[in-house]
Amino acid sequence: MTKANWVIGETERHMIEVSASVWSGKVMIRVDGRDITSTYQIGVSNKSYKFTVGEKERHDVEIRVGGLVNANFTLFVDGKLIGTA
Repeated sequence: MTKANWVIGETERHMIEVSASVWSGKVMIRVDGRDITSTYQIGVSNKSYKFTVGEKERHDVEIRVGGLVNANFTLFVDGKLIGTA
C-alpha cells in the first residue's frame, strides 16, 4: 500500500491523507481524519477524486491516483499543482 499526506490551507489548515494499493485496487482518502472516499479502482489509468474542504477558507481539491507497480498521487488545490507522491 502506498501512502501520502499533505497539509493545505493558510489560516484554516487541513490534513489530506491518501492511500492506494495497485494489487487490491483499494483507494482511501481522508481529510482531517474523516473518510472522504473508500473505493476500489481497477486498472492502471489515472482516476480523479474531487471534493471541497474548508468552512471560511474553501478549497477545491483534486487527487489523481494511478500507477502500474506502485500507486502514484498528484494533488491539485484550486486548480494548482501542489505535489506528487
